[in-house]
Amino acid sequence: MQNHIRGGAPVLTVNPFSRSQAEEQPTFTDVLLDLVQSEQNVNLQLSSMRAHRGVLPTPPPQHTKTTTNPRVFPAVIYLKNRVNRAWQRQEHYPGDSVIPEDAKARFRDRLLPILASSQTLVRHQLVPILQRILHFDFPDRWPTFMDYTVQLLNTNEAPSVLAGLQCLLAICRAYRFKANDGESRAHFDKIIEASFPRLLTICNELVNQEGEEAGEMLHIALKSYKHATWVRLFGIRM
Repeated sequence: MQNHIRGGAPVLTVNPFSRSQAEEQPTFTDVLLDLVQSEQNVNLQLSSMRAHRGVLPTPPPQHTKTTTNPRVFPAVIYLKNRVNRAWQRQEHYPGDSVIPEDAKARFRDRLLPILASSQTLVRHQLVPILQRILHFDFPDRWPTFMDYTVQLLNTNEAPSVLAGLQCLLAICRAYRFKANDGESRAHFDKIIEASFPRLLTICNELVNQEGEEAGEMLHIALKSYKHATWVRLFGIRM
């Protein structure tokens, strides 16, 4: 399976038996993340070179509409499908092997840094992965998620702030479908207290900016307010 990925062949056309064997390997998702992250590292290097030349605040290359590595997008699509089918046992996919707990822990640790440096097309596929994992793992198995989200929101780099906004929106969405109990509501209140003062500051800055990126960031921020308001007004429910 790894040879197919590194050779550039479409991930989703691999023989099902070969794919199943690869998925049973504990480092399978690590290999795919390595491929995605390798492209992001190139983008960061290019951004750093532009910064040293005094080109800031030119938007970094990861926000272009295309990806330069044709292997990255199939890999991230495969990751999304793999997480949807195998993060937890699914009755619709009884033959799929569940991702091991140690691989899940590594995946969670790497997901947000990759999201913060990803190109637009890749980022749009990573967000549903994040949403899926939060549904199952937050807060018990991912207690550091909000700490990292707040760090992203407090940076002065647009790609990191954008990633932080997407993380915040993802967790607000997740809590619309949490159980309606006191513990879930207490967790959500802490999320609001930790992040929304900074969110208000970001929105106040964005309304005075022009450009597609600023518009996208403001749209995501307002959607977080919408979901948080819904939870506050109608409560958390299944």
